[in-house]
Amino acid sequence: MTRAEISSISPFFIVQDLARALSFYRDRLGFEVIFEGPADDPFFGIVRRGGAMIMFKDLGVEPLPNYGREPAFGWDAYLDVPDPDALAAEFASRNVEFSERQMLRHTVATLAYRGGKAVRHAPEGFATFRIGANTRTPEKILAHIGDLLDWALALAQGKQVWHDSAPLPWNQEVERLAGAPVRGENYFKADIVAGRVGAAARVEFD
Repeated sequence: MTRAEISSISPFFIVQDLARALSFYRDRLGFEVIFEGPADDPFFGIVRRGGAMIMFKDLGVEPLPNYGREPAFGWDAYLDVPDPDALAAEFASRNVEFSERQMLRHTVATLAYRGGKAVRHAPEGFATFRIGANTRTPEKILAHIGDLLDWALALAQGKQVWHDSAPLPWNQEVERLAGAPVRGENYFKADIVAGRVGAAARVEFD
């Protein structure tokens, strides 16, 4: 049996004001409005740009994006573009604002939560523990992670700066493996919020 191909799929967004949504996608994001109806009282519309098509329906209710239901789900749609920098520059030229960099902030909060869990309450002597003769010690790995985060911050600020830091004393580097296993956790229920670090686990298990 021949397998049927699916050429594309289009998200369907609920909006509170159809005319405003269509205007934003046309004038600010460069989409073409290919349908708006019915003529006497429009409540449904479709926009298209290249191979991307989005449908909207005005139900007179407050929209609820994915991140409004659960902060971990920061995306409502994913775009595949050949040149994201050019698209970002185009949007910037039209004064398009991306609200609070929610996905980036949540990623940083998740990194802080999981990273903190892995090293919190590590036993004395763990900093210099080695699995093998040629492996890095935990203190060196942690220092390298700190360097990576510093580098990411520098890139976000438009700089190219790399520091190869020497490890600090362990209690300064953190605030696990050898004799200190980390308890499993349901990360779906983890209390991860952008802008906050150090939250206690909600649902752990052995």
